[in-house]
Amino acid sequence: MTDPRLNVLLEKYYTGTLSEDDRAELERTLLSSAQARAAFWDKARVHSLLARWGQEQWGRQMAGEAGTPKVSEGDREVSPAVRSVASRKETAVGGPVWRSRWLPWFVATAACIGLVAFWLLRDSQDLPSPGSQLGVIAPPATQTAGVAVLVSAVDARWARGANFEIGQVLPAGTIRLESGAVQVEFYSGARLVIQGPADVQIVSDMEVFCRSGRLSGYVPVPARGFRVAATGFTLVDLGTEFGVSVPPVGVPEVHVFTGEVEVSRAGTTSPPTKLTAGKATRIEPQGLQSIAASRGSFLGENELAQMASGDVQRRKEAWQSAASAISRDPATALHLAFADQNPWERSVWNRAAGATQPASGSIVGCGWADGRWPGSRAVEFKSAGDRIRVEVPGKFTAVTFIAWIRVDALPNVYHALLAPDSLSPGTLRWGLTDKGGLRIGIARESGRPNDPNWEALNSPPVATPDRFGRWMLLATTFDGKNVRSFLDGQVVSTGEAFTPVPMSIGMAEIGNWRGESPRFLQGRLDELAILSRAMTPEEIRSIYEQGRPAGMAGE
Repeated sequence: MTDPRLNVLLEKYYTGTLSEDDRAELERTLLSSAQARAAFWDKARVHSLLARWGQEQWGRQMAGEAGTPKVSEGDREVSPAVRSVASRKETAVGGPVWRSRWLPWFVATAACIGLVAFWLLRDSQDLPSPGSQLGVIAPPATQTAGVAVLVSAVDARWARGANFEIGQVLPAGTIRLESGAVQVEFYSGARLVIQGPADVQIVSDMEVFCRSGRLSGYVPVPARGFRVAATGFTLVDLGTEFGVSVPPVGVPEVHVFTGEVEVSRAGTTSPPTKLTAGKATRIEPQGLQSIAASRGSFLGENELAQMASGDVQRRKEAWQSAASAISRDPATALHLAFADQNPWERSVWNRAAGATQPASGSIVGCGWADGRWPGSRAVEFKSAGDRIRVEVPGKFTAVTFIAWIRVDALPNVYHALLAPDSLSPGTLRWGLTDKGGLRIGIARESGRPNDPNWEALNSPPVATPDRFGRWMLLATTFDGKNVRSFLDGQVVSTGEAFTPVPMSIGMAEIGNWRGESPRFLQGRLDELAILSRAMTPEEIRSIYEQGRPAGMAGE
């Protein structure tokens, strides 16, 4: 049985009517409840089913009235290394007369099917599998239960192969920190500050095993009984603040700052030793040796918070420097950065130094939300009508698309990051597939007016469900032949495309498009740039390193 309050929040989410308080409540619920996440995906399936059904009905009707079938760009999945050309007929707003005749019937039928589909999906145990025709949107094949959340990180350098970010839900597993410090909050209410180098295994929301490192623990009443184990001893907290030091070579120590803990030595039958505030012990092979407690030897929550504040300011200044360099680049055709815009502004300001019209667009429907940096802003896309109208003049022989974006959901078959109005040969599109892959589309001459062939290349999934709600840097470069797609500064795919006539964009929409089938984006955008050259992988990596918020994986 689904919680009635959750149903209300989900309905508001998918209708774009969540308030900020509602959104925060929904995020907390999804992070803490596997049942809530399952309900979220069920409802996502319903919305995607309606989107697919509507597109199919539209396509059948158009085919019947026009007399000839049309093949949609969206009907073909193109791997990064393989080129494919699809014929595309796209109808702009204010299209043919079939809409006025069929739209009332479509809306009424869609509503009925939506209600039936919702109840069938809600009660069915045999839901569509990921990748099936019915499951346009599917959750991850497996979902690991979380037991904690990474809430803060300062100068964190993770061991090779690890990739933790602030806000990430942590399942049982190992945290290896080469340097820096992080704070982990457990679902039980316990909190740990971990100083690197450290190797800590999260066993559950009530237990960790420390192979090495320095830990500062905070255990409120609801988490009494929280355990820290290490080679040679186990600590059981009785509601306190404590420090544990486990050097790679040497003798472990336990320090108690407030409250009380119990320390048990491994391999003995002796009862646990109680340590109270101001006491400390060294775990010698022969037994416990009393020493003076030293709070200053351990990094506390307050100190970490102060360090994090300074780290955020340094990173923001580094980003501002990098953003200024993008604006000054002679190849920059469009550069939008919303961090410092006023909440009442509805104009889009092109920061490119060569822009002839700085106020080159308008925000339509979108609201303002928190950006990458504390106190900064981002444009939020929630409803099907939200978009940003821009103009990108000029002709290109190469192009770079780059955006700092937070994807919250992928409810459609395709999602427009940038969709020009034009259908002329050489027109460029940029977007995301339903699986979260980056997609670049290039219009080719077909011999038919306003009916180009489209060459589309897809990357592997990058905006995957496990990354929903987290900031990421997405980029695509095209030098006229080679296409590269990037996630967080790393190349994720390469491919080849034909060499087009000079490329163009012109009047365009960010986060939406003017066609009939839904391609609206759901998420946030706080920076986007378009350049008339293909940036190098090293440049993309540098933009990521200088622009990543605290806690995102880096060098």
